[in-house]
Order: sequence, then C-alpha cells, then structure tokens
Amino acid sequence: MNKKLQIENYKGFLFDLDGTLIPQIWPEAYCVYIKNHGGKPRRDKINHEIEEILVRNFSCPDINNTLYKEINSLYGIRGIHPSMSYKIVLDIAKDMWRGLSYKPGAPRFLNYLRERDIPMAIVTQSIPEEIEVLRDDNENICIVADIGYIFGSRIIDKNSVTKRKPDPEGFLKGTRLLGLTPADVLAFEDTPIGVRAAKAAGLSVCAVYDIESADKWEEIKSLADYHIMSWEELQLN
Repeated sequence: MNKKLQIENYKGFLFDLDGTLIPQIWPEAYCVYIKNHGGKPRRDKINHEIEEILVRNFSCPDINNTLYKEINSLYGIRGIHPSMSYKIVLDIAKDMWRGLSYKPGAPRFLNYLRERDIPMAIVTQSIPEEIEVLRDDNENICIVADIGYIFGSRIIDKNSVTKRKPDPEGFLKGTRLLGLTPADVLAFEDTPIGVRAAKAAGLSVCAVYDIESADKWEEIKSLADYHIMSWEELQLN
C-alpha cells in the first residue's frame, strides 16, 4: 500500500535509526571482523544471516553471546570467545559510526519537526554506545541535525526494552513517551520486523528504502501504509 503521506495528519513521529535515518553499517563491520580472522564473509548474505540468528533467538537473555558464537561457528573462526568477538566488532563499528552521515533529506525533516515542537523519538535496537558516538563524536551528524538537540532524552534503545522487534514493546514505550495515542503517531522503519513491530503497536508506518533490505522491499512495502525511496520525497509545508 502507498497512500499519499500527509505529514500534517500525525501529531508525533517515531524513528528507527540504523537503515532508516542513517546507513546500516553492521553488515560491513561483521565482514571486516570475519575477514580479519581468516574467514570469507559473504557480503551479499551476511545481513540476512545475522537477522536470522537475531530473530530466532530474539527472546534469548544473552543475545550477544549467542550471536557471536554462531557467527564464529558459521565462518570457522576459532579461539575467540564470543564476548571478545563482540568487543572487536564494536571497535570496528565505532570507527564507522564516527564517519557516518544522515541519509539524504533526513536532517531537513528532523529540523522541520523540531522547529515546530512536534514530538518525536527514536525507537531502535541499537546499543547505547552507538547513540553516544553519534551524539558526541560525529561532526557530520552534529552539524546538520544534532541528535541531542533533536531528540533529547527521547531515545528507546536496546537497553530500554526487554524484547526485541518484532515485539511492539519499544514502539509502545515510544508512543507513551510522546504522550500520544497510537492513532496519532507515524513510525518510520526499513525492515520487515521493524514494520511488523510498529504495526503491532497500532501505529501507521512509512517504510524507508535501505540497500541492505533491498531484496525484501516488496514485502516491506506490502506491510507498511506508506513508503519512500528517499527522505527527500517528503512534502513539507
């Protein structure tokens, strides 16, 4: 479905982060880790391999240990404890986050909402360390639409919830944080599980195209109420 999106029909907005507002870097970080430790990463498959592990184990209390244990097994990486694997990949990711920029058109929309005091929040499965780097150690983002200025403390991250997407917990918390009802809120997402989570919370959803989910774009569009290929498509009054 792709009804004409009328921004003024909504009183508040919830944004996913990776793949929605900014490019998704985790697949590349995993590939660097795998290659540096003797494996042969499948760049065209790594994102879906990781997603499959996360979805299959989404209720696991120690998801990081499970994830990196499976990655190491899948790519024949031996002699590295999963906890150390996580630290190595996190260092790789931090370097990438420092150089990221918003997706084209996203800063314009965020500043438009902020200037009009329209409530908004981030609902992401990202770890707090990513938010910290983007907020405090990324000039590209700070200059055009500073996360601290735009969102303040309205950020629901991985540590803010007990259940991962596609569970709606994060979006339900985000809606309450805005002080609005689900009918008044529009969520922006880039993956099938993200769209499903927002819809399960009773929200309208606009899908945002991301290259890492390109092969699932038709499915994503069918799940969402609206879709855009770029933030630059949004019509702002």
